[in-house]
Amino acid sequence: MKLNLVKGINKMNNNTPALIIINGASATGKTFLGKKLAKEFDLPLIIKDEIKELMFDDLGWSNIEWSDKVDKTSFKILWLMVEKSLAASKSVIVETKFNADRAQKDIDNLVQKYKFKSLQILCYASGQELLKRFKERAISGRHPGHRDAENLHKYDEELKKGKLEAIKISGKTIEIDTTNFDKIDYSTISSEIKNIL
Repeated sequence: MKLNLVKGINKMNNNTPALIIINGASATGKTFLGKKLAKEFDLPLIIKDEIKELMFDDLGWSNIEWSDKVDKTSFKILWLMVEKSLAASKSVIVETKFNADRAQKDIDNLVQKYKFKSLQILCYASGQELLKRFKERAISGRHPGHRDAENLHKYDEELKKGKLEAIKISGKTIEIDTTNFDKIDYSTISSEIKNIL
């Protein structure tokens, strides 16, 4: 009986977890896609904006400078949650707008500590569509702590570009055009995730 238990534990420990990164510019539909995939594959989903909004609710919000400060801390919490998942050999989906250079340091840190498979889904859309979505989102009940209306000038160039630089990962990066949600090839995305789970 004890031998079987040990074998079972060893089998669980041999499972290599997957880190699925949903990346992209603001308003590209990352959260929508993340929730859909988390439900389909029964995986935990870490959304940076949810962490940030919890902090706003508990600590309050004021100006853009405060929002930026909370943003930096929410990223630290996000990577801590990712690390805890990988340390427990649990696959996880993480979603936010990543700065490729800053995220690279965090990814490299995880690679040094844990064995895991990775997949990056890079969402992009036409610049005009993203500007439209961002403006609509700013007045549609999004948490006021984000200061979206005040931040529009800050993100104007990024939104017009439509696409962020991908993080360099050991696994595959697939690019998804989210200009029209009805035309997204979800079957291809699902197939890629199945390949690493």
